Amino acid sequence: QDGGGSSRTGGGAMARQCTMSRCGSSADGQLRVGDEIPDFTAYTTVGKINFSSWARGSWTVLFSHPAAFTPVCTTEIGWLAKMQPYLKERGFKVAGHCCSTVADQKLWTRDVEAHFNEEFRIRFPMIGDDTREVAIALGMIDPNLKSSQDLPVTSRTVFIVGPDVRLKALMCYPDFVGRNLAELKRVCDALVLCEQHPVATPASWPENHADFYVNGRCMEGAVFLLPALSLEQATMLYPDHVELEVPEQRCNMRLVQCTFQRRRPLARSLGGCLSGCLGMFRWSALGDSSSAENRLPAVIAAQPPHRTPANARLVNFWGDEIKQPASGMQRFTELYTRSRDGHLRHGDVVPDFTAGTTEGRMAFHRWISDRWLVFATSSRAYSPVSTTEIGTLALMYDKFAAKGVNIAVLCPDELDEIKRWKTHIEDHFERCARVLFPLIEDPEQKVAAKFGIVDAGLRHEAAQMTPRTVFIIGPDQTLRFTMTYPETVGFDVREIFRVCDALQLTVRESVATPANWPNNHSELTDEQGQSMKSSVFLLSTITRQDQKEFFPHSIDLPVPSRRNYMRLTQIEARGRLPACEDCISYSQLARSAER
Repeated sequence: QDGGGSSRTGGGAMARQCTMSRCGSSADGQLRVGDEIPDFTAYTTVGKINFSSWARGSWTVLFSHPAAFTPVCTTEIGWLAKMQPYLKERGFKVAGHCCSTVADQKLWTRDVEAHFNEEFRIRFPMIGDDTREVAIALGMIDPNLKSSQDLPVTSRTVFIVGPDVRLKALMCYPDFVGRNLAELKRVCDALVLCEQHPVATPASWPENHADFYVNGRCMEGAVFLLPALSLEQATMLYPDHVELEVPEQRCNMRLVQCTFQRRRPLARSLGGCLSGCLGMFRWSALGDSSSAENRLPAVIAAQPPHRTPANARLVNFWGDEIKQPASGMQRFTELYTRSRDGHLRHGDVVPDFTAGTTEGRMAFHRWISDRWLVFATSSRAYSPVSTTEIGTLALMYDKFAAKGVNIAVLCPDELDEIKRWKTHIEDHFERCARVLFPLIEDPEQKVAAKFGIVDAGLRHEAAQMTPRTVFIIGPDQTLRFTMTYPETVGFDVREIFRVCDALQLTVRESVATPANWPNNHSELTDEQGQSMKSSVFLLSTITRQDQKEFFPHSIDLPVPSRRNYMRLTQIEARGRLPACEDCISYSQLARSAER
């Protein structure tokens, strides 16, 4: 294992389009936050690159998507291209990746640019991976399934890579749910801020603590000083920080407001910061970020708070049931093949376990039966970031429950300690949030190892960091969504809720949500002049016959390639199709509400 210096490349001739070598900290071959990204050489739309050489020394967004000439990918790559100047100002390089040839991607970029009215040109490299070698090396595809040229489908994965070419954050969306570029921007900002300062961002940063005032000063956007920063160092570097009361002095919850540095050297670790870079940190503004903000598309810079669209709510269906299209979601999900190498991927049935929780003993599979589930993991008890994440989930518990979505949090602590922490969380939120969902004990991290959160062979090592992961699991007990962030970057619970909305809509209606849904296509109108905001795409598997029968008002958006894959439609608030078997039914929701 290299310490982050030179990368290792595999020997031998190039296998078609790329060559690979695995490297990283995990002993089981699974790529996790903190591991070095496997090196590869590949052909792209701008020429051949060696990824480690190209990425080293700067932040990198590796934006993977399933294929060229697909509707959701078209909107995602377009918005990424619009956001690239902002990311460049923040010190990020951008690369795309999909399992299509370079030639196809070059043709497809014309469609992307045309769909956005030629507002930009795609200038970042798009990696061609029709051999799936890169996808396998990055863990998106089981290597045992490589020979299946039509199977399986890769997920929409974002790898955020640090200047040391190590994975810093991971987002995995299903093929039929478009990513939210505002969340990508938020996480990139948080990672850079945490690299420049010894801080950690709370849940939903930078819109956290909006109602919290100290001496008349609003603490919205404040961040936590890391516990490793001593009282003397905190007082010297951040004299205006705020110390929050905690029970039994079990942790330091110190809030501070700080800004981005502009073009300063990045600190490699907290220890390096404190030993050699103390002069870098000051309370006052360290640089004007307005130039970067000005480069950000308005829909991302000022995205309104997420509200569940009427067409994404669980609804009751009256009258005769309308059959699902044969080419709809059931056919589409057949493109996902369950993994055979022991790694958990989208479409796989999640592991079962039995454990103690704050709500009693739990048999996991039995408990989640017929329900959607947000299954999150936390850092150690009293961690400031996890405290805000669990508290924010508690604040939104009723909204999740109204959609038939359960919540559970896996904690690497003993149950008695978790129960004390639960009281502290509710106190931190001034008893406005009651933690009514189970907090699960996992002191030996056996459950975490089952879910691939930690390496089973390394779970007893005290020094092993535990990145926090959010899984969204379907009523059929299969994995639908994953995001993994480092301990210093809090989740945005609103994005989790948005994905739940999108998943329920897409599964129920056999559609796919574009990038930034439901704030997409706000300037587009149909032939009757009706706004197409919050519209969705037909799945690629939907046949023309099913399109006419089930989506008679859909429109085909023209593209230069003249391929009819941009099929857009609106879903009525009451729903166009009946609830599918994998989606919680209205009657089930009503019964659970009565209980």
